[in-house]
Amino acid sequence: MKIALYFFCFLLCNRVISQTKPFKINGVIHGLNNGSVKLLYSQHDTNFKVFEDSVILDNGKFTFNGLTPYPFAAYVYLIGQRRSDLFFIDPDTQSIELKIDSFFLKPKSNSITNKEFVNNYLSKFSILQEDFDKLILKNSNDSIESKRKQLQEKKNSLSLNYIYHNPKSYAVFWSMYHAFESRGYSKIFDSAFNLFDITLRRTPVGLYLEDQISMSRNTIQGSFFPTFYVVDSNDVKSTLELSGKRKYTLIDFWFHNCGPCIRQFSDFKKIYTKFSSIDFDILGISIDDEIDKAKWLNAINKYELPWPQYWDKNHIQSSKYSIKSFPTNFLLDINGKILFKNIEPRLLENFLLKNIYPNKANY
Repeated sequence: MKIALYFFCFLLCNRVISQTKPFKINGVIHGLNNGSVKLLYSQHDTNFKVFEDSVILDNGKFTFNGLTPYPFAAYVYLIGQRRSDLFFIDPDTQSIELKIDSFFLKPKSNSITNKEFVNNYLSKFSILQEDFDKLILKNSNDSIESKRKQLQEKKNSLSLNYIYHNPKSYAVFWSMYHAFESRGYSKIFDSAFNLFDITLRRTPVGLYLEDQISMSRNTIQGSFFPTFYVVDSNDVKSTLELSGKRKYTLIDFWFHNCGPCIRQFSDFKKIYTKFSSIDFDILGISIDDEIDKAKWLNAINKYELPWPQYWDKNHIQSSKYSIKSFPTNFLLDINGKILFKNIEPRLLENFLLKNIYPNKANY
């Protein structure tokens, strides 16, 4: 029995190894002669190997060699400075050119997967993206938010249509993976993931993504906020509970040097002062790393945050539920049901006015 099992494992391991193919990247960074670059890539498939993932530039040129089981996504990181936008590595020899013309290095790769992504996929969004970028520059109001939502729905529709007709597209599969890793869950991921061919969904990266999507459904609007383990400032472990059974509770995820998080504090403090004595509460959860505990505590004092503060040390719990962008907040009802995700302070105040004292519009 043991001999048969070992033989099966031997065959399986050799099959995985035989499925990896060599790749080579010949790269150049225009306008830069010296420095070091590193290849950044997903750690969720150990079959992808880079023989030397950090190399020294030689008159702006560099080379990476390795093994990949299928087209893989990566970034080039100019150590100590900036990284590139996403590009794709084929199991072949390919070249990549990068230009230092903005915060990100702009990659131009001749790999087949990269060409598909740029020429076939991204080109469909060019006009929509221009309109979207224009709206980002405008101040938020109900009309602007409505237009943004409409544009996002059009982009989602185009994406789903592309995947439907190209279910084996590793380029779009990786684009979805990195969008999920950077921004967290939205309902579009459920529909999109199931449209991909099973060969992509059964890869180690696909299995990881499937699990993350499943866990993330616990934090969508209409769900009940999941059991969340935190510690307080004294490192006392506890389960997050809605304090006082208020009618509404806002759970706010942040970290000590998160600019957008900090900018919201002033508005939240005004709302807290106005409604906390009635039927509203806020619970803050920091996702700071363990080494930044003092910075977290200093930020609480510096910004004079009056509501209870907890710590998701090393963002273990938030990562579990794919809370990946910050600030992120959830407005819960008295039973812990999620009413809104990422509600803005202005909309939160309007909601509370209408629902706590519906007959006192000038409260």
